[in-house]
Amino acid sequence: ELDDEARRQIEQEWRLGFDNRKRWYSIDPHSTFRGRWDLTQACILVYIALVVPFRVGYKQPAEGGWYVLDLIIDLYFYVDIVLNFCTGFVDPSDEERVIYHPGIIAKNYAKTWLTIDVVACLPIDIVLRITQDRLECSLSQGGCPPEDREVDSSGQLLRLFKLLRLFRLMKLLRLFKIMRLFERYQDDMFKYLHYLSVLRLMAIMLYMGHIFG
Repeated sequence: ELDDEARRQIEQEWRLGFDNRKRWYSIDPHSTFRGRWDLTQACILVYIALVVPFRVGYKQPAEGGWYVLDLIIDLYFYVDIVLNFCTGFVDPSDEERVIYHPGIIAKNYAKTWLTIDVVACLPIDIVLRITQDRLECSLSQGGCPPEDREVDSSGQLLRLFKLLRLFRLMKLLRLFKIMRLFERYQDDMFKYLHYLSVLRLMAIMLYMGHIFG
């Protein structure tokens, strides 16, 4: 007769119905590589949270080296989407089990964060610069000359360009990744939970002040 642990293992295999072996490209969510990748992401998200509202609000687009940095950050998030399809996740019914099957990972990712990640990675800023013929000069060290546009009497052209600038704020959707990081490492930070609640409230208040400013 099987013990409870063996029976539960068999029941899970029957329920999941797939080969859960770890592939060569599979990433352990608890690995050192994933931890360092997520730490880098947290630093990048702080940069985005501070810089994007400033640039959109004060019409100060990134140029020269800063724009190259933004392109590297965009590339980082493109790669992050690919890695999310390869990163296993903990089975909700068994916290000691990690799901590595690519089909189940893709299905879980599609049901949770994929839409937000894809929308946040849309190359809107690049398209705007191309349509305005400002992409090449944005990459140069000297940057682009000031924009010189004639505004029609109805002001429709001005409102159009203001609307297009607001689309750059879609990068702020990446801040939702902070929630994902909290979910992934909440067990590791459990003993600091009370402090994190206070720090989160302070961070929200300070960031709202930054946005209104």
